[in-house]
Amino acid sequence: MVFALMACAASDLSQPATVDRTRVLAVRASPAEPEPGDSVRLRALAYDPEGIQAILWFGCLIEQSSGFGCDDLELIGVTEEGVVPSFDTPADLLDELSEEEQDEGMNYLVQFQAVPNGVDLEALASGDVDPDELAQLGESGYKRVPVSFARTPNDNPDIETIVSEAGIELAKDDTLVLSPGQTYELEAFLSEASIQTYTFRNSDGVDEERVEEPYINLYATEGSFDQFWKLYPHLNFTYTAPAEPQASEGQLWVVVRDRRGGMGWYELNLRFE
Repeated sequence: MVFALMACAASDLSQPATVDRTRVLAVRASPAEPEPGDSVRLRALAYDPEGIQAILWFGCLIEQSSGFGCDDLELIGVTEEGVVPSFDTPADLLDELSEEEQDEGMNYLVQFQAVPNGVDLEALASGDVDPDELAQLGESGYKRVPVSFARTPNDNPDIETIVSEAGIELAKDDTLVLSPGQTYELEAFLSEASIQTYTFRNSDGVDEERVEEPYINLYATEGSFDQFWKLYPHLNFTYTAPAEPQASEGQLWVVVRDRRGGMGWYELNLRFE
C-alpha cells in the first residue's frame, strides 16, 4: 500500500541513525528467555546498499567466550532466502546451579555475521572459520540469550502499528510518498504485552515487582529524526526527508528494545518525489 503524507520543514541524518553501509540493527531470539533444551529461533534486521546475502550464526557457552565473542566458532545456522534458523539451548546448562541460581539463569552467547552479496557463502560456511577474516566481510556482533527457569521470563516487545499525523495506520512494508526536505510526524504503538510485569531479585536477594520500560531506536537510509531514540510511552517522533535525496527510494526502521534483551522492529518503505 502507498501513502502520501502531509508535511511540515529540513536536514540530513548523522550517525548512528544513518544506515548507508552494512549494518545489523537488531537481533531477536524467540523465545527471548528460553529454558534449557528449548528451541530458539533467530532473526536479524540487517541492511546493505548492495543487499545482504545471508546471516551466519554461531553459538557457544558463555564460559567459552571472551569480550570478543566465542573462542571457537561453531556454526549453528544460516539465514538466507527467508530461512529462519534455530538452535537448541544445552539441556544441562543449569544442572550444576542451585534452585535460586537457576531462576537467574546463565547466558548463552550467539554470535552473528552479516554477509553482503558477492561473497562465496558456501565456502565460508563449510570448514573452519577464521574469526579475523570473518570480521572483514561485513558487520558482526553477538547477543547474549539468557537461559533460565525464571518465574517471569522475558518476552520480546512488539510494535503493533505506526500512525501518521493524519491518524492513518501504516502497515509494515507500506510505502510512504514524501516530499524532499519536508518534516513528518509519526508515532509508534506497542502491543499491550510489551509492557511486561516481571520479578527481579535485587542485590540483597529480595524479589521486586518491576514493569518493563521499552524504548525505540530510529534508523533510515536518508533524512533526519528529531531524536535518535524515544522512551515509552512517548513514542512520537519526527522524520525529515532529505532535501536532495541520493536515491528515489529508501527505508525507515523503528526498533523497539526492552531492558532485558528483548527486541522487535517495524519497517517502512520511503519514496521521495
